Amino acid sequence: MNMVRKVINHSPQLSSEQLDRLAKLEEMPDSQINYSDIPPTPNWQEAIQGPVVLPSNLLDGDIVAWLAIQDSDTKRHVSEVIRHIMALQQANLS
Repeated sequence: MNMVRKVINHSPQLSSEQLDRLAKLEEMPDSQINYSDIPPTPNWQEAIQGPVVLPSNLLDGDIVAWLAIQDSDTKRHVSEVIRHIMALQQANLS
């Protein structure tokens, strides 16, 4: 199987329209947020704050690059697979 790799060394530039939209969102009060597609999260005490950074030797670079461009469903599925492997290893250690 051939692998295609793309390295992005910089963030894309935002248009003035995108910057205006972001500024309006920043000014919007929380009471105007539409939660129709996701429930609000009132308790953030157990939330991970800041970016999650993996050691560079934890996963191969091509896997990290692929994960970075995936949608949230794919990332969730990958996390579920890793959790399953973790559980299997914990069971074997017991």
